[in-house]
Amino acid sequence: MPPPTPTRLVTVDRSKEKANALATSVIKALQDKYHIVHVANCTSIEAVNHVLSSFIREPDILITSSEWFEEEQDEIRGIAQRVTPNVKLIMIPPGLAAQEGESKAAAYLKEQVVESGKLH
Repeated sequence: MPPPTPTRLVTVDRSKEKANALATSVIKALQDKYHIVHVANCTSIEAVNHVLSSFIREPDILITSSEWFEEEQDEIRGIAQRVTPNVKLIMIPPGLAAQEGESKAAAYLKEQVVESGKLH
């Protein structure tokens, strides 16, 4: 039997390092049950369209970090829905990491990823 197709995850975060750390924490926490791969990070809103359009097989989940204001998250959501209508969008609440810490943002994200229905 072939291995399961990985769940493809894209992040939107101005910092590649923060995006990788957040994605890695989710991947490690869920690796016993799911095969998740962080395939790209968009460091700007302008990059979202280009990055999402570049995939042959569209990603399963797109995550915006908590650094984006609500209006910016709405703009990202609109782009993602036009380019990849089947992608599951997870918007970490604006300011969550700054107000309650990165671990709180990571815990929120893990919960949302599991509930997304997109895991393989």
